[in-house]
Amino acid sequence: MLRSMSLFSIGMLLQFRMRDVGASLFMIGLLSTVRGGIRTLSSPFWGYMSDRLMKRKVFLVSSLALTSSLYPLYIVVENPVRIILIASLIAFVSAGFEPSALAFAGEGRKKAYVGFSIYNSSISLGFLFGRILMGVLLMTFDIKTSMVLFSVIMALAVIPSLQIPENLKTIEKSVNVTRKEVLLKDGLWAMYVGSFLRQMGVSGTLAVIAIYLTEVLEYPKWMVGFVASVNPALQIPSHFLFGRLTEKIGSKYVSFLGMVFSSFVPLLFMMKSKWAPVFAYAFLGMALGAFINGVTNFINKKSPPYMRASLMGLLNSARSLGMSVGPFFAGLLAEKSYFIMFLFMSLIMTLGAALVGTVTRE
Repeated sequence: MLRSMSLFSIGMLLQFRMRDVGASLFMIGLLSTVRGGIRTLSSPFWGYMSDRLMKRKVFLVSSLALTSSLYPLYIVVENPVRIILIASLIAFVSAGFEPSALAFAGEGRKKAYVGFSIYNSSISLGFLFGRILMGVLLMTFDIKTSMVLFSVIMALAVIPSLQIPENLKTIEKSVNVTRKEVLLKDGLWAMYVGSFLRQMGVSGTLAVIAIYLTEVLEYPKWMVGFVASVNPALQIPSHFLFGRLTEKIGSKYVSFLGMVFSSFVPLLFMMKSKWAPVFAYAFLGMALGAFINGVTNFINKKSPPYMRASLMGLLNSARSLGMSVGPFFAGLLAEKSYFIMFLFMSLIMTLGAALVGTVTRE
């Protein structure tokens, strides 16, 4: 929870930080592109190492510790290019957390969806508290001071991570199944492509949303955090609702619903109304709960134990690639028209939903 509280807030504050040092919309979009690209390349590596060593706790603690130690660099650097380089390094070390955390959440439990629901809800709870705290801080402090406080929160996340037990011993391969065979069976590959397209659309929509809200809809900066907090507030009940539904109607259909819901988010942002972003963030919160619980349960069911963290890492890689590509196109299109950018992102997510709905099998 503490990690997500800091991680997501720093991500939005970086948009303002980049603007303060003279970055264009393209450069702000490029920041997300680079961060996503690094996570794309590093997540499968961290997942593979976690599966090979079966030491989930080591990767969780070291990722948190290194990330918190690097965050202060954002505050002292005054050049957009250097900020992007720092973001690349932080993206690499922080990518070591999710593959091990997701594998840990689903291992050794009769009802894996419960573990995923609790894990995803803790992320959303941290997201919610982070957005509220960011709004409060920006009413009083400047961007740099707010980033310092969120850096401290990331450092505090190391403390509870030290209490995590090591719950696995080395697992031998009982059947010689290749990763290619696993990905082809039941259309698992389509879930990864669909996840990429959905994340491309969501990340593209949100890449410059802080600038859109403040410069087009004329929101004060402190209000951005409060409005964005609607997203994680709706995620929390959504995780438990759709986590349960994965057992009732199947994880494939829950994933599909999450992608369809996500496609409506940029269309809501497109409406130039003061209240439209509130509904957009609410819809995004419900959509994420459906998507992430559906896809993680689907992958957990289709992956052998000795390949689980690496396949969860591949999910993070697919989503990170979307985080990389989406903001790049968002920066280019937003320079011309926010309307075109939002429409493009909606169509991309619709394509992902169609692929998952037609190709994957329970």
